[in-house]
Amino acid sequence: MPKTKNQKYEPVKFTGYDLIDFGNGKKLEQFGDIKLIRPETNAKGILPSLNIWEKYAHAEFIEKDNKSGYWKPFVPMNKNEWLVQIAAKRKIINIELQKTEFKHIGIFPEQIENWNKLYSFLNKHSKPKTLNLFAYTGIASLVASAAGSNVTHVEAIKKLNTWGKENMSRSDLSDIRWIHDDAVKFVSKEIRRGNKYQCIILDPPYFGRGPKGEIWKLEKDLEALLENINQLIDKKNGLIIASIYSGDYTPYELKKLFTKCFPKNISIRVMDLSLKTKNGKSLNAGFAVHSYF
Repeated sequence: MPKTKNQKYEPVKFTGYDLIDFGNGKKLEQFGDIKLIRPETNAKGILPSLNIWEKYAHAEFIEKDNKSGYWKPFVPMNKNEWLVQIAAKRKIINIELQKTEFKHIGIFPEQIENWNKLYSFLNKHSKPKTLNLFAYTGIASLVASAAGSNVTHVEAIKKLNTWGKENMSRSDLSDIRWIHDDAVKFVSKEIRRGNKYQCIILDPPYFGRGPKGEIWKLEKDLEALLENINQLIDKKNGLIIASIYSGDYTPYELKKLFTKCFPKNISIRVMDLSLKTKNGKSLNAGFAVHSYF
């Protein structure tokens, strides 16, 4: 079917996800055929009854504190492998999900807008170089590889790199370097090496530790990192994609910060990272910043 003038072209599709409902600090989601209840700070509103959710869900994550918790099962999952798929044009990216002790499962569905922008940008270039910092399980790294990019993936937690490598093998992808290192230190090394990238992705946490105990605090360290990233990005045709989930940044403050750190950018766009239920309720998870050169 031909596209209409106002139809948005989206090369990346994640059809295996559904935000069913949210409220009272919780959200009910479906990944493939598995339904989960997870805590969500931004899930405002009143739920009719949590008991109704429990009839649908396979499990709920119960927080013990801000750093850990456990999964309360309702229905046995009976799965050796829990897989979902992302379609990047004609390439299928196979992703294994896992229930972890930090409530996360290996993918952030609200990142779909970033994946689309990433793929569209990289697909226009011949073997562009992409740097993915604080890269988690590397969904963005896989999307970049599917778009034809040479990818450097930097993550401080070794087992997350292993998880990402397994997804790369499942997806028949290559051209990804998996680096176990502190993001700030790696950027400094790349500056000394004189390397440049056409695309740089970063998804920094509010607080984190590097593999050698390096301390990261978002509101203290973000500006200095962005200033260093400015030395790595290709100023002739580059794109920086940042996801900011934590801290007290407003869209205005983020645009001001990125304008300061990237004075030669062509444009900066700040947008919500949000998800919608089928009945139109919108859940905001954070902000994305796209900076073009």
